[in-house]
Amino acid sequence: MDFEKYGSYILEETAALLAIDSPSGMTAKAAEHVMARFEAIGYRCERTRKDGVIVHFGGEDKENGL
Repeated sequence: MDFEKYGSYILEETAALLAIDSPSGMTAKAAEHVMARFEAIGYRCERTRKDGVIVHFGGEDKENGL
């Protein structure tokens, strides 16, 4: 695994997420950013009514999933 490559990606994404103004109760833009990034790599997402993000990673055992 290329830790330098993935470490850079993680730092860039963290900086982009933290740059979004999202005070308590105003997190829709941050949730949209997270959803867009996961959907771009092929995962299905849904946003909760309180702007949380649920990412569906799939898998065969639905009783023992993330």
